[in-house]
Amino acid sequence: DIPYSKHASHFFADFPHRTFGLLGLAVQPVYYQRMPFEHHRQPVAPHHVFVWRILAHFGIAMAILGVTLAIGVLGYTRIGHLSWPDAVVESAMLMGGMGPVYGQELPNTAAKLFSAGYALFCGLVLIALFGIILAPVFHRIVHRLHFSEK
Repeated sequence: DIPYSKHASHFFADFPHRTFGLLGLAVQPVYYQRMPFEHHRQPVAPHHVFVWRILAHFGIAMAILGVTLAIGVLGYTRIGHLSWPDAVVESAMLMGGMGPVYGQELPNTAAKLFSAGYALFCGLVLIALFGIILAPVFHRIVHRLHFSEK
């Protein structure tokens, strides 16, 4: 259990390293173990920590991008009956925001529905990836511009 404290400073002093309990189970999210952001009362992280955060967030974004691309390739090969190179091109063009490749006729209704759903999913993933990659930058800007409470 996390002891209740009337003062937020007691909680925020060790916030990134606190465990969060659910039904009495102490679970510490992996994100807080590896990439904690400093609280506004703490000093700005050194430059090497900031660069590491950007690289770590970029790595997470690339992993999500790879999984999303694999979903598209598998869907286009299994449902759309496209060859592997055509499925990669179709998936990559949708992931990049360019849209489907023209001239590629999908053979059945299920493939067309998959293509529509995958295109919407790719749009959401693209927005999320920008947020993941830019989170350390925005955090640093807001942290530097934070005005003191006095």
